[in-house]
Amino acid sequence: MGRNPRAVSVWTMPTFTGFDTHPADPDALQQETEQQLETIVAETLDPDDRGRVERVVVEGSPAGRLIEQGASADLLVLGSRGLGVFKELLLGSVSHQCAQHAACPVMIMRSPAPAE
Repeated sequence: MGRNPRAVSVWTMPTFTGFDTHPADPDALQQETEQQLETIVAETLDPDDRGRVERVVVEGSPAGRLIEQGASADLLVLGSRGLGVFKELLLGSVSHQCAQHAACPVMIMRSPAPAE
């Protein structure tokens, strides 16, 4: 496995309903997502490993863009949002689509349960 790992985050232009009159700023959404991804990499990886990770932030359909990014990958690792006691048994729509359509194996990582 000669390739460096890649951390990918996908953002989507929000859908406006109701009385929203201010359009979203794509540049601000891109920048916010880049900052969130940087925070996740910093919190998740050892300092020695952070520099090897390529960071990619793209706009679009989360499942579609992750499947595209996984086309040349050895493994597609997805994070999981905590959905609660019953819903945690269900696979999210993005995870499901990636598991069904990715060209490589898919692993879904759940966050540790919060301490009570």
